[in-house]
Amino acid sequence: MTRSPWTQRLTAAVAGAAALTMTSAMAYAVWSATGAGSTSATAGTTVALTTSADVPASLYPGSSSAINVKVNNPNGFGVDVTSISLGAVTAANGCSTAAITTTAPTGLPRTIPAGGSLTLTASISMSTTASNACQGTTFTLPVTATGRTS
Repeated sequence: MTRSPWTQRLTAAVAGAAALTMTSAMAYAVWSATGAGSTSATAGTTVALTTSADVPASLYPGSSSAINVKVNNPNGFGVDVTSISLGAVTAANGCSTAAITTTAPTGLPRTIPAGGSLTLTASISMSTTASNACQGTTFTLPVTATGRTS
């Protein structure tokens, strides 16, 4: 059976359209991709700042001395020191600490880099009213540093 040229053209056109559609679908399948997944992150923790202080001079009635306050940052990130407070002075040997005054460091906040340290100056004074019981006494002064991540 012989097909008419019109039927042959129609068959060729339909076959070509089908081939084009299949090629487009394959191209879409090759170039289009989707996927899904998830990840997680763990929040780190902070390590407390540490402080130490040094009074390089002895106190006597009517004198003052600097207090070198050192703040260490053991964290793996920078910390802004927002305050340094000096606690109540204590003494032994019956020495009254009423004659002792302290002044905390100023100029805060200051940034301490990861693993770094910062030294600031505070002061301590002994008034002329200090009793004889204060001679040779060691004074204890708590120092607290507060900070936040920088």
